[in-house]
Amino acid sequence: MDNNYAPEVRTPGKAVACLIMGICSLVFSASYGIGVIFAIIGLVLFGQIKKQVSELPKMAKIGKILCMIGLILDILIIVGLILVFGLAILAEYM
Repeated sequence: MDNNYAPEVRTPGKAVACLIMGICSLVFSASYGIGVIFAIIGLVLFGQIKKQVSELPKMAKIGKILCMIGLILDILIIVGLILVFGLAILAEYM
């Protein structure tokens, strides 16, 4: 039997964790700031992967993009909530 298979390429665990954190940051972005925690953890993991591996896995790149989108959404939601509650308090005093 001839075994001419390509060697198995393993994806680093931190790349998978970065992707999962990116997905969680998007899912929890509407939860009043909880998504920020997942996004920051995912971006920290991405930074660690970038230092360890010469060629970044696609999972890590996608995870970084999802973390950034989740972080932006979370910031927009928090700013929107501050504006809404601030205007409601301001309207109460007028």
